[in-house]
Amino acid sequence: MFGESLEALNHFEAGMDLALSSSITSSFLQYQKILRQEFQDAGKKAGATLIPTRHTVQDVHDRIWDSVKPAVEHMLQPIDGN
Repeated sequence: MFGESLEALNHFEAGMDLALSSSITSSFLQYQKILRQEFQDAGKKAGATLIPTRHTVQDVHDRIWDSVKPAVEHMLQPIDGN
């Protein structure tokens, strides 16, 4: 990743307070994995649609709209092209 000199990454952002690892890089990666799983679990529990973000910006945008559009379609107004 960035080596062990991650000055911009603070103690809490790296999960160092959880004592996951003595290495800030390893701790950060483990902490991010835990956070990701917690968000996925919370989303599933809430019945939320999970949209992967490892695709192109356009693909993610399209997937978001595919998911949201049925709920907001009645509120959308055409944009006047003039």
